[in-house]
Formats: sequence, structure tokens, C-alpha cells
Amino acid sequence: MISLAPLDWSDGHTVAHIAPFPDQIPFAGTVEEILKEPPERFDLHQILSTDADGDTTPVGVFKIDRRYHTSFTFAPVTDIGLRALIIDARVQGQGVGTAAMHRLAPHLAPLYPGANFVYLTVNFQNLTALSVYTRAGFENTGEVWLHGAAGPQAVMRLPLPRA
Repeated sequence: MISLAPLDWSDGHTVAHIAPFPDQIPFAGTVEEILKEPPERFDLHQILSTDADGDTTPVGVFKIDRRYHTSFTFAPVTDIGLRALIIDARVQGQGVGTAAMHRLAPHLAPLYPGANFVYLTVNFQNLTALSVYTRAGFENTGEVWLHGAAGPQAVMRLPLPRA
């Protein structure tokens, strides 16, 4: 079973083993890079896999940018951004990313009650990620972010449910 949970910055060592495939690093970066980000701007979240025996292992990590609008002018000031989603290479292709993204909106909504959407940019060359995000309910806004380190990116957003 896949679940999502906040990750305290002081517990970053628990996700240090997570590594993407080398060709994914230009798109998402590394856990080491994530852990160097300023905690006053970013929140860490982990993707957990629980096996049949009830043992839980971190298999992914991502950060939520509470000031996304300061770097990406298309995002409203109240909304948040999904950044640096990394799924460990050892579990890719097993539906972990898809399951995690399907759980994203209900996970984030109570943690960020002022946000209506979670935004992201995804490189047009990253076809797997585009497909996963679309299947999870992200909408392509039609905007293009031209300043991505690895090339042009699609702007996508996911509505957050409200009670």
C-alpha cells in the first residue's frame, strides 16, 4: 500500500537512500539537493510503501513550495507548488508514482487549507511524468514555462478538495 506523510526536516536522513534513475536527475534533482533547500519556504513529504507484514519504507520524496508564486508568476499567491518529486528507481514501474499522485490532493488539502490548487511544471520530454500527472487529475493549463533547466515545461495544476 502507498501512503503520503509529512517529513520533518530533522528526519531527512530517512529518505537519503532514495535515488532516481540517472536520466531523471535533470528533471527532479536528487534527495541531497532537496535537503539543502530552505525550510522556511519548503515542506518535505515522503511516499511510503507498506508491505503485507506492515513494514513501512520510504520509497519517494517531494517538496511543497509554499512560495511557489515568487518563482512562477502564473501561480496565484495562495496556491502551492509540487517540486522535485523523486521515486526511488528500485520501485519505479510498480505503480508507486501513480498511486502517490492519486493520494496527493486529499493529503495536501488539510495541510494547506488556504490553497485551491497545487501547481507544477513538467518537462515536455518527460512523457512518463506527464502521463502520471494527467491520470491523477492534474489539468494542463495550456501555459508553457520556458525557463526550465532541462527545456520547456508544461504548467499543470491539481484542484485541492474542500470540505
